[in-house]
Amino acid sequence: MTAVDGRSPTVPSAEDLAAMRERLTDLEEDVRVGERTHRDEIRALRGELATLRTRVGSEAAPHEDTPPTIPTATAPAPSAKPPAAQPTSWGKRATPAEWTQLAVWVDWLIDTYTDVIPSRTLPACWPGHSGVVEELAALYAAWLWATAESSKDAMIYWHERWLTGTLMRIRAGYQVNECLDAHRPPRRGPLTDRALLLIAPPDAGSATGVARDTP
Repeated sequence: MTAVDGRSPTVPSAEDLAAMRERLTDLEEDVRVGERTHRDEIRALRGELATLRTRVGSEAAPHEDTPPTIPTATAPAPSAKPPAAQPTSWGKRATPAEWTQLAVWVDWLIDTYTDVIPSRTLPACWPGHSGVVEELAALYAAWLWATAESSKDAMIYWHERWLTGTLMRIRAGYQVNECLDAHRPPRRGPLTDRALLLIAPPDAGSATGVARDTP
């Protein structure tokens, strides 16, 4: 085999090949770590992008044959801001079909991970605990993503990042663990005291004017 310039190509030595293989392994590991590190950020950006596309697509585009409207000098400029979007839980916006899909998947999860999910962690009354519903809906969405991802370690990432953390939060942080023999409706804590949201006038000890606790 002859190089383009007429000289024989240089054959790497065994030491060079070993060094190149080691470098290749390090680079592949760096790529995998980077993908896992930035995957959450990318997913959040994709969600924001999808939201913006939906909002932009919902705006009615003017017809091509419609001449543009020329504002007059006396036309007032719009000043009203659109109302702020109100938070809506998955349980309230989900359709009956989506509820059924989630229930089927949760039953599969319990049956598959019997050694990991004791009956006290996910009792049959979990649909009556709204916070647990939100956790499981997010876990299901992450599982759908992982099973459709082409990366070979996507399911490993799902187990490490999503499954373990979700089960730990449900087991330790939700009142569903009190439903041993029967469903016990969760006890809601007090809502925000709106009077404490008032902004105090600025004083010498506060540059922003926000009221602060004093010892």
